[in-house]
Amino acid sequence: AKRKKQIQQRLKDAEDARQKRRGSRLREQLVYAGLKISPMQFVIMAIIGGTFATGLAALFALPPIVLPAIAAVTFLGIPKLVLNFLIKRRLKKFVAAFPDAIDIIVRGVRSGLTVGECLNIIGTESPDPVGPEIRLVNEAIKLGQPMADALQRMSDRIPSPEFRYFTIVLGTQQTTGGNLAETLAKLSDVLRQRKKMKDKVQAMSSEAKASAG
Repeated sequence: AKRKKQIQQRLKDAEDARQKRRGSRLREQLVYAGLKISPMQFVIMAIIGGTFATGLAALFALPPIVLPAIAAVTFLGIPKLVLNFLIKRRLKKFVAAFPDAIDIIVRGVRSGLTVGECLNIIGTESPDPVGPEIRLVNEAIKLGQPMADALQRMSDRIPSPEFRYFTIVLGTQQTTGGNLAETLAKLSDVLRQRKKMKDKVQAMSSEAKASAG
């Protein structure tokens, strides 16, 4: 019970710290989507796209009253939809591959490897976005940054509650001890069950939509 309270408190503290570190909303979303562009570059691209679409609409002699609506949709609506799509797709890939990465740590710890060595294996063998993100963590650790801080920075780039819980479990284990392999094995199983349930709900809702159509 004491250990659970410690993890709950650490989760709350981590969420509060993340809220304090938040920059601009657009900058956060670009990081979540894995895009290597600045907010200004994104806005410029949106302006160019909106201008091009509006000019194309004017070229086809659409009514002038329609042009502002087209400009608003192509400048504000479509870029937002594309950005949200990229964020959801990247997060979906991460959640799908993350349980396998946890299993690598579980097997490694049980066989006598350290968590750092397990992270090196994950960085080289796991697919995008898990592998590249873990490689950034490994590079930060090699530069002298504590593992907890490096993982916390990664959780700022991956808006996943499961990963934040993973970082808290590792931090708690380093300070208080405990069976890390057993805890992570349970977390991996929970993630797989959640994904299975989510896929089942999506399949049932798709069937209902198709029937309604």
